[in-house]
Amino acid sequence: IYDIDAGESVYDLWPGYMTSMVMDQQGQFHIAHFDSKEEDLRYSTGAPNSEWTTTIVDSTGNTGRNPSIALDSAGNVHIAYNSWVGWDLKYAIYDTATSAWDTSPISTTGDVGKGSSIIIDESGIIHVLFSDETADVLKYATKSTGLLQSQEKTVQFGGYGYVTGTVVNDTTITATTPLAGQTGDTVNLTLWDEFVTKEEERMEAAFPSVWWWTC
Repeated sequence: IYDIDAGESVYDLWPGYMTSMVMDQQGQFHIAHFDSKEEDLRYSTGAPNSEWTTTIVDSTGNTGRNPSIALDSAGNVHIAYNSWVGWDLKYAIYDTATSAWDTSPISTTGDVGKGSSIIIDESGIIHVLFSDETADVLKYATKSTGLLQSQEKTVQFGGYGYVTGTVVNDTTITATTPLAGQTGDTVNLTLWDEFVTKEEERMEAAFPSVWWWTC
């Protein structure tokens, strides 16, 4: 058992009243949790036998209940949670450019979000199921993360040229080597990511900082 967030003493905080956890491909844990004393949403990350870090995601009033956490293909953290300020369903994502959490509402009509679940599919689309206790119905919201996953990578075989490789899974890329003559040779392999090098400006224009949810 590991103490992830306990405050200065056991009487200071009740940080694990409501929790949601996901593990990334490197074995790092990511936990969204509600602090029922300070009434805010917190995020902790770490791994067994290592240091844990905790940050406050949203401290605007009584907020952060019933969080649900997910990671996208780039490892970005997304959290859906309930706020008692307006009885709203809210969303948070960590902005690596500003080293701060960006929060925004998903739904503000009625008493919503006391139960919610968030997932992100392979196409980079966020899906959120949540309760609407005013209408006594289950609702659904979706939006794009702005991330695209390509199944192709450009592979450079040293000075022999470039070929297009196919991504099979997280550890395997298949490619046909370029012609290199009759003599065997040892070359350096380089992977080129077209999304980063050529598509970055277009993606910024297509996905501005203000996103709209479809409910």
